[in-house]
Amino acid sequence: MTLIFMEIWSYLQAPLTAYLFWKLAKRNVVGDLIAGTIIGMYIEFATEPLWDYHFRITIYKDIPPGIVLGWGIMFTLAVFISEELYKILFKQHSVLPYDKRIFITDVLAAPIVGLPLEKIGL
Repeated sequence: MTLIFMEIWSYLQAPLTAYLFWKLAKRNVVGDLIAGTIIGMYIEFATEPLWDYHFRITIYKDIPPGIVLGWGIMFTLAVFISEELYKILFKQHSVLPYDKRIFITDVLAAPIVGLPLEKIGL
């Protein structure tokens, strides 16, 4: 029964994330969600033999669309946290175009977002 709720949640989380960012942060993150979903699609398809999800709806062998959407969520959150860290660490009001220091906050934001969400997903 818990697995059914997890599968339903996996489909609701992407539109809910986009809506909450749009409503609360006044930010359109649909492009980030799509980019992260494309990355997730590649990762999940390339490593498909290693995982066994047991969801009812799948798109390729055992890969559920909700898992691929989850990658979009992680990417969106990592980008958002990275930009916020950039503003705090470098005392800027926004990310400066072509500033290579954003890489530092990208490296910090990825594990801050990825490790807890991957752990919850396991």
